[in-house]
Amino acid sequence: MECPSNIFEKLWAVRGSGTSDDQCIALAYESLGEIDFTGVFRLSFDEVKVEHIEDWMNAQDWINDLGIGLSLEDVFRNHYEDLYSEEILPYHLVKDASELQTLVLSAIRAKSEAGESEIVSIACTEITNGDRALFLLFDDSDAWSLGHAEYIEVVEDLSGLTEANGYYTL
Repeated sequence: MECPSNIFEKLWAVRGSGTSDDQCIALAYESLGEIDFTGVFRLSFDEVKVEHIEDWMNAQDWINDLGIGLSLEDVFRNHYEDLYSEEILPYHLVKDASELQTLVLSAIRAKSEAGESEIVSIACTEITNGDRALFLLFDDSDAWSLGHAEYIEVVEDLSGLTEANGYYTL
């Protein structure tokens, strides 16, 4: 989508982050008809502390705080009979934060494959001005479709949508 120069310059200046500029948001709304889905979603893992894997209630609280609709049963699906046990605790099943995050990602992907996930991949629209291009990222589809989004993320290309930056494939 071709973008007016004055708006493109505003977006170019914030590439790698985003903006709530009224003209930029208006352009983003105009571009919704041309969105493509990236196949990735953003997930910000809260820091996993030792106490999160010491008992089942703390593990459940950490999973619930992610806000993605997962339960202990989803994350520890191969250990359903051990959930809430006092003899087998989360730290018996996962050694560290990385293993817990791996289980969470596996649960998200399993729910997605079963059509049960509430997570929608990030959508994007490519905008151009002359020989320069940017991508607008739409990661809250409800806000955009209901008309109350107030912030748009802007990137120069999609190569930064990696796990190291908090983006995961479904």
